Amino acid sequence: MIRNSLHYLGDCALCRGDGDEGATQYRQSVAAALDHEHVAGAAVEMEGLAMALAAQGRCELAIRLEAAAAARMEALGVYVSGVPFWDHLKQRYLAPARDVLGGPAAAALEAAGRAMGWEAAVAAASASATT
Repeated sequence: MIRNSLHYLGDCALCRGDGDEGATQYRQSVAAALDHEHVAGAAVEMEGLAMALAAQGRCELAIRLEAAAAARMEALGVYVSGVPFWDHLKQRYLAPARDVLGGPAAAALEAAGRAMGWEAAVAAASASATT
């Protein structure tokens, strides 16, 4: 499955600390998941993209997209937890992004991400390639 291949390439890039390549792979994986109407998969890929954006130093967008992905997964009843390498990557990239932003700003961005709606999140993810 193309989506899985792109996902794993994104994972490998993040494991190497390459946020640029990770973002490219996860962004393509979001699109592949949506092309195949795999909405839950697209939300997981969005979370990967958020980590890659954080690795690039794009902390505000990273936190908003992570929150949008979390809201979508919750709405679908999908939870990705207890996957050691995924939890490690989230801790490695998203926790420092929150620290850079500070607690109140990170909380405000999370609220904005949860409220932005899935279509807006997908559009922001796609636009992240050009901004």
